[in-house]
Amino acid sequence: MFKKFVAIAFAALVATSVVTGCGSNAGNTTSVASSKDSRLKPKYPFKNFLVHDKDKKEEGYAGSFDLYAALQKYGATDIHVVEKDFGEEDNYASVIYAVSFSNGATMFINFNNGNEDMYVLNLLSVRIFRTEQGYIPNYYDDFQKNTNYSKWERSLLVASPEEMQMGTDYDGTHSRDDKKNWLTFSTGNLTGDSDLENRTFRVNSYFDKVFNSSIAPYLQLEDIPWDEDPFFNNPNVLGESRNYASLRDAYNK
Repeated sequence: MFKKFVAIAFAALVATSVVTGCGSNAGNTTSVASSKDSRLKPKYPFKNFLVHDKDKKEEGYAGSFDLYAALQKYGATDIHVVEKDFGEEDNYASVIYAVSFSNGATMFINFNNGNEDMYVLNLLSVRIFRTEQGYIPNYYDDFQKNTNYSKWERSLLVASPEEMQMGTDYDGTHSRDDKKNWLTFSTGNLTGDSDLENRTFRVNSYFDKVFNSSIAPYLQLEDIPWDEDPFFNNPNVLGESRNYASLRDAYNK
């Protein structure tokens, strides 16, 4: 069921690109970033935020990651819940955070249950971009038109092993029902919301690769650019780089 849900989510992300007229790297004429870019080395790597959670370890999870501590270490200034949706009738649960950073970066962190256990929220996707200082983004804003956003975004469908370059056979060799293939977020409830206290936030155990290669590099930049993805087309950065420049400029003429 969840694999089907991820496929639907991916289709929705692609559809968004089609609707806004921007596919991967569309309209971007900047040079391809070097795969040896020294900026890719994480200043504070994933392992720095691994914590011992006795209860989750006894449940069989591979480990626990302190997401809140990681965000704070990389300069998070504000954390907002931009969506919280619990549909008991259709067995659906979703929580989306918007996190702002001191270097201008903003990140959407999207959790949902994949129509499975209402009390287990899996990290579905991460989106990274820039926003105007003080602007609280809406997950469904139209990047093509809204000048509060940068002209680009990096989209990471974390829940898809294939999209995260873990191979097409990952699901066949890593059972979703086996907790050793998952990491929990010891601080997944980033805002201390009472509705989220008893829910488990978790992510695929390959998240260390995603964090180190494709999230930390953006958060440790001194300043996030407005016009282009600083890691556009870098083969070591996962996910999809979307460019809205030509459409934004045309719309706002």
